[in-house]
Amino acid sequence: MEKANRMIALTLIVCAIFLYRMTFAWRSAPAMLPKLILITTIILSVLLFLRSRVTEKNKGEKNIFQGVSVSRVLLTIFATILYIQFSSILGFYFSTFIFLLVMFIFLGLKKKLLYLIIPALVILILFLIFTLWLKVPTPKGILF
Repeated sequence: MEKANRMIALTLIVCAIFLYRMTFAWRSAPAMLPKLILITTIILSVLLFLRSRVTEKNKGEKNIFQGVSVSRVLLTIFATILYIQFSSILGFYFSTFIFLLVMFIFLGLKKKLLYLIIPALVILILFLIFTLWLKVPTPKGILF
């Protein structure tokens, strides 16, 4: 696990530095938030790298991924990719509703009534925030 943490940390550091260098071409105000996020990523990745070096010496850390089903993770990633692809075809709000509904069914939400209530509330909140308050255009599709 420590070796994987070091590899992930190094990969994130290299990617964040590469992306940070790209922000130099931007104007200062729009580049501020991406630079802040990238600097934070670099700092946290360095901390992960250092922590993995320390825990490697102690060898007392438990595997946090024990019992996690790889197939469930892969199916969730696949469903997310489909959601992203279909959001421009079906529309953002409809595809988000379907995605949340499918994920709740797949993950086995215990209360069946919440299958429809939570996605509907999420769609309502997203509509209020993005469309009415921020006036951000969302992908329009066949349905809406």
